[in-house]
Amino acid sequence: MHADNVAWTPTLAVGVGSRECSIQHSPGEDNLNLLRLRGTIDRLGPLAWYRRALIIAFSIAVLGLHGCGGVADDRGRHPMNESDPSDPADPSDPTDPADPADPADPADPADPADPADPADPADPADPADPADPADPADPEDPADPSDPADPADPADPADPADPADPADPADPADPADPADPADPADPADPDSSPGNGTGGADGGTTGGTGGTGGAGSGSDGSGGTGGSGGTGGSGGTGGSGGTGGSGGAGGGTTPGNDLDTFGITKLYPSKPAGESWALNANPTTDRRFDPQSPITSNSDGSWKMRNTKVRMSVFTSTGYNPNAIATYDREQLAQKGFMQAANDWKNIEMTGFVKVNAASDIKDNFSWYARGGKHTDSRMCEGSSYKGGLHYDGRARIEKESWHVSYAQTPYLNAVSSLLGRWVGFKTVMWNITVNGKTAVKLELWVNDNADRVTWRKVYDKIDDGTWGGSSSTCGAANTKMPMTWGGPIAVFRWDSATDVDFKWLSVREIQAP
Repeated sequence: MHADNVAWTPTLAVGVGSRECSIQHSPGEDNLNLLRLRGTIDRLGPLAWYRRALIIAFSIAVLGLHGCGGVADDRGRHPMNESDPSDPADPSDPTDPADPADPADPADPADPADPADPADPADPADPADPADPADPADPEDPADPSDPADPADPADPADPADPADPADPADPADPADPADPADPADPADPDSSPGNGTGGADGGTTGGTGGTGGAGSGSDGSGGTGGSGGTGGSGGTGGSGGTGGSGGAGGGTTPGNDLDTFGITKLYPSKPAGESWALNANPTTDRRFDPQSPITSNSDGSWKMRNTKVRMSVFTSTGYNPNAIATYDREQLAQKGFMQAANDWKNIEMTGFVKVNAASDIKDNFSWYARGGKHTDSRMCEGSSYKGGLHYDGRARIEKESWHVSYAQTPYLNAVSSLLGRWVGFKTVMWNITVNGKTAVKLELWVNDNADRVTWRKVYDKIDDGTWGGSSSTCGAANTKMPMTWGGPIAVFRWDSATDVDFKWLSVREIQAP
């Protein structure tokens, strides 16, 4: 009840800064006013203690009891007399609302009905109160070990020690738990989408128990325990999947440990007596290498290219001779398996390390490609290729060029951070596989992001089984989307829109198909 609802309203005139006051009531009304004050207090009911205290203080001041500044009233009683049992300010008065021994006193810390009493079981601020939110024994208390909202509570879903807590790192059912075998984001989980093995070739579509049924993301699963494509199963002829092959796009790790002439990890073993080429100490004298623009040597052994349209061609040991290409008909090329000669670049692993020092368009890219000859408008059907692209801004994708110029392109994936100002290794790998009894092409892109030559990560893979893009009917194909399963005499290291690029450790190897 508010103070303005009290039935009596005596008026008071007080001289501020003086001891003069006048009360507009008769002296005989004192006892009646005390009774009214007591009634007012009783009617306040469960109002908050601080509101009650304010109203009490105000009422006492208003009553005055004829005593201003310690003057006794006409009955000889001092209004502040501590021995007066009717004195509302008497601390020894059991009915005094300000008396600490008064069980009805809302400010009495010993009062069990006092909401501010720490021993009061109904007090919301009482640490011993089971209904107190700050009480350790309170089920609503965040510090209460039996509180379901308590982070230290084993039954609390937000408790790191709670086995049912989805954020609990020790919880076997927690999707964010690194020890959770069912966690797809758990790097220690054998069922995790990214493969985390260190050996064995990628399961792939052809790869034994790794195969397409594996749990790795992308079109292939991981061989072996590294990616649950098959425990200990072979990831293909390229290497055992038992210790973990690649885990699909974005998740694979280096599947082999053989090194090339530069100390770079070979992802797949070289074909015995197969074609191979590597950048030598003086590439300007290499007849199998045509940079088509001037290159200059750097003090660290790398080379610099400043042209903004680069097509550095690498020929097989047979060399390039367009007159030796008997046909561009797609059906005949697929039947023969090559465009110019039997040793054309077909199942290959292309490697290059590059550093972009300056570029006019950061969205442009490096592109390693093969399975065709020269790309020119006058012989457009000679210009077939599969291209692995790594963009200067870190994106990656794969392109299928059925002829020059006709492209099908996969969606971009974010592979790495920006390439500007740092060395990075990049590989494009392609080889023929069999899908549903027909020849198809497996394509992969790998990145050595820290340029240590050893730590490679697969960032893209794609299978062309004749259902992806293309317009090969222009060059005689019955199926315009047919895969380009033949080899070509030229492999190319390409980039555009970069005004200053350093490169090193280029190589092309014919691989033993996994």
